[in-house]
Amino acid sequence: MPPTQETTNCLSFFWRSALRDPHDVQVVALNLLSEGVAFDFYSAVIPVLDRLNILSGRYWTVHSEVDLHHLTMGLDLAEQVTPDSQKGRLYQRVLWNSATLYHQMLSSWVGERAEPLTQLEVLAAAA
Repeated sequence: MPPTQETTNCLSFFWRSALRDPHDVQVVALNLLSEGVAFDFYSAVIPVLDRLNILSGRYWTVHSEVDLHHLTMGLDLAEQVTPDSQKGRLYQRVLWNSATLYHQMLSSWVGERAEPLTQLEVLAAAA
């Protein structure tokens, strides 16, 4: 099965970030959101698989721990920011773009059209 257009869009965004963005922006785009999504997903799925008695192998049992560790990797490269600072607004835009693309991609996997995400007040005010 070929990837959906939304999957290609999401992967392209992250590929471009890895190739051209400064390291701190890569950490925000790739580590914080991507590993956070993976951590949330596996944290929700693992108990269900366990209840269904289909949890098998070490992969499932250590995955959320590994994602949590990956989530924090590189944070030393991102500077401390305030929401209204120039760098803070940049990080917010990167996270907003990433979250929107993930939302569209995951919705496409189940054949649903993604409804627009609601912007946080801080991000909307900065736009």
